[in-house]
Amino acid sequence: MSHPTSSRPQPTPPSLKSLRLMAVAAVLVPLALFLVAAWESRSQRFQEAEQLVHRTVDVLREHAGRVFETQSLVLDRVDERIRGMSWSEIAASEELHRDLRAIDGKLDQVDNVWLIDPEARGRASSNFFPAPASSYVPDRDYFVALKQKDEGIYIGQSYPGRSNPGSVFFNIARRRSTPDGSFDGIIVTSLQPSYFAAFYRPLISAPKDTTSLIRGDGTVLARGPESLSHSSVLSQDSAFMRAIRNGSHGLYRTVSQVDGVERIYAFRKLDPYPLYVTFGHPVSAILAKWHKDLMLYGGVTAAALFALLGVTAVAMRRARHERQVFVRWRESEARYEALFQQSPTGLLLSTVRDDGSFAFEEINPALCRTLGVAPEAIVGRAPRDAFPGELGSTIQDAYARCVSRREPVEYEASGEGFDGPFTRRVIVIPIMDAQGRVRKLLGTSMDITQTRQLEEQVRQMQKIEAVGQLTGGVAHDFNNLLMAVIGNLDLLRKRIPEDPRAQRYLDGALQGAQRGAALTQRLLAFARRQDLQARAVDVATLVEGIKDLLERSLGPRVKVRYSLPTGLSPAKIDPNQLELALLNLAVNARDAMPMGGSLSVELDEVAVADARIEGLQSGRYLCLRVTDTGTGMDEETLRRAVEPFFSTKGVGKGTGLGLSMVYGLAAQSGGALRLSSALGKGTTAELWLPVTEAAMEAPRRTASAVPAAAPSTILLVDDDALILMSTASMLEDLGHTVIETESGTKALEMLRAGPPVDLLLTDYAMPGMTGLELARAARVLRPDLKILLATGYADLPEGATLDLPRLPKPYTQDQLAAQIGALVGPQDSSSKVVSLQEWRSAE
Repeated sequence: MSHPTSSRPQPTPPSLKSLRLMAVAAVLVPLALFLVAAWESRSQRFQEAEQLVHRTVDVLREHAGRVFETQSLVLDRVDERIRGMSWSEIAASEELHRDLRAIDGKLDQVDNVWLIDPEARGRASSNFFPAPASSYVPDRDYFVALKQKDEGIYIGQSYPGRSNPGSVFFNIARRRSTPDGSFDGIIVTSLQPSYFAAFYRPLISAPKDTTSLIRGDGTVLARGPESLSHSSVLSQDSAFMRAIRNGSHGLYRTVSQVDGVERIYAFRKLDPYPLYVTFGHPVSAILAKWHKDLMLYGGVTAAALFALLGVTAVAMRRARHERQVFVRWRESEARYEALFQQSPTGLLLSTVRDDGSFAFEEINPALCRTLGVAPEAIVGRAPRDAFPGELGSTIQDAYARCVSRREPVEYEASGEGFDGPFTRRVIVIPIMDAQGRVRKLLGTSMDITQTRQLEEQVRQMQKIEAVGQLTGGVAHDFNNLLMAVIGNLDLLRKRIPEDPRAQRYLDGALQGAQRGAALTQRLLAFARRQDLQARAVDVATLVEGIKDLLERSLGPRVKVRYSLPTGLSPAKIDPNQLELALLNLAVNARDAMPMGGSLSVELDEVAVADARIEGLQSGRYLCLRVTDTGTGMDEETLRRAVEPFFSTKGVGKGTGLGLSMVYGLAAQSGGALRLSSALGKGTTAELWLPVTEAAMEAPRRTASAVPAAAPSTILLVDDDALILMSTASMLEDLGHTVIETESGTKALEMLRAGPPVDLLLTDYAMPGMTGLELARAARVLRPDLKILLATGYADLPEGATLDLPRLPKPYTQDQLAAQIGALVGPQDSSSKVVSLQEWRSAE
């Protein structure tokens, strides 16, 4: 185009040809420029729309990925919680219902957590207890699919709820299998499509924008901005289904099957799930913006046509156009900035320098709050400079792997933040330039501190439980050995009363065996198999009663302070064991204060509304708190403090069973033991005891000696040959006739044959038929038969139904005589021991 020349003082009109040429130029050049600009504007509007849908679908994918990862963790946690439980136990457990409700309450997107048995019946729920009869789902796709085979996590289609028919849900399910791999029901979390719709609304930039969460078979699970109201499935020849067959992400343009609106859609797959997120921007909105551009360009062209300002008009139009492009770019950047700054996920953008080093470029407020630092302390610095120590090295190594592999890298990072220690799951995504070089790194992170803490608590509880089971088994077997030793030593001491030296030797051996018996009682206390005589106890009065003993045990270097309010509710506890537990805590505190110090004993009544103390149910408790000013414990010692035989004292200075006994007493009584300590800051032991409404009993007096029973015929049953021999000898020495057998089955044969038996003395733990089963069968054969159960166990739920008197192992001859004397009346009979073979021969 030629620039117009300035007129002379006496201008001459241009020739007709020149006018025509100028007119043609004035029309054609602006028109050509208008067409070019229009085409460029249209292309740019569609390009901007494509960028918008790509960015938005990336945000949707990130959000949905976190949601489904959270659901996977929920399924793992519920699976771990019900491991080993039968379906009847699951259905009857209100505690399980509360646990499910607690999980549900922490997650906005979860409407309900279901446990479905193999017959498709809902047996437990986070919303209902007990599970309603309407929770019968044999026709649901997730139940049918997982019943046929284990497909890992299965995402079901949307359904109206049966227990809540007014709402639509879709479900995430995982199969529960028996040890042999058979189908054993499923674990299900129900998600609300409305939750996704609420999240999608802020991302909408045009009235007819739409977002969807679609399964790989075309089933629509959620839609926004309006929530999904009914099930919807896309046809197999739809544009979406054709697009996902060509790849896991992409772009396509089509007319919606739902509302008939033509849109540009972007989609991305949520690996590893068969799910896709989509975002559609209406073509009408793009064209509307383009039409505005056309109107603007038309005005510029008209001005050029009428003003014949050709090049000037073009320049002005180009300048105006560039400014509008810049404004649109700024608006796009502003939207990105808003998403970056307001995201609850931690975001960290880094630059990869030409020399391969890294520098943080931008950090969002959510991550700053977690780290407890200002952005200025991070931006512009390298990972090892911004985060000295292991955290910086972890970030540096992850960035290096991401650059070398040119693919996302996932890792866990731990450190100390504003609210204390944290653990975050981080995904680093490479951002590459046109040449395929990694220029930036985007790190997204999610807090998993609580998840790791819960996992550690579960591991610790499982460890303590395993040690407790092992300890209980060892203590029970040791009890049987001590039973034989104590019984025979007791008999031997009565056989040689004339020799004082032999008596001393026997007394020493008997005392050693009794100390071993006391040791097994501590082991049984830790294993929660101790025989407790729990009753309503005034704990303040009990502590007052042993003040002198406590202070003598602590010595003059330890000052003791008491805070024992009166009028507190009684606790349900064995008073003797509580005294012993308090003495154990006081002696431990004394050993932690070798140079002296102070000890406080405090008592409070507390209402526990939730499980804030590990191992407690909701209710009222007495908290007996013992606090010292000693050396304290480090983290590792505190973690192992209640393990049996674990001790920091020197060899020979302790058994390592004191705290184990206290822990077992608290757990067996329905309470808990909580320890808190730090090196150099002392230790606090809190013994939580359940409150009871029962009336307090007066302190029990020592019972007077029961007169020895008159000779009786006793059927003695024990599978341990040593105990059988020792007990038979004690009974013979007491003047009773003894019939021996080593099994419950043989004892029943003898009772059916009809020998005159006055008392059945049986062990509890026997192979085949237990002592309780024998007692139950014997009561059927002889309802008037007196029965005495010998056992080292405390937890015998079946025994309570028979109301059997129990003889704790190990026992002495005097204890045996007292129990028999309380059961058997005076008789006249000769004394002898009869074996099973002799009895059969006599028959």
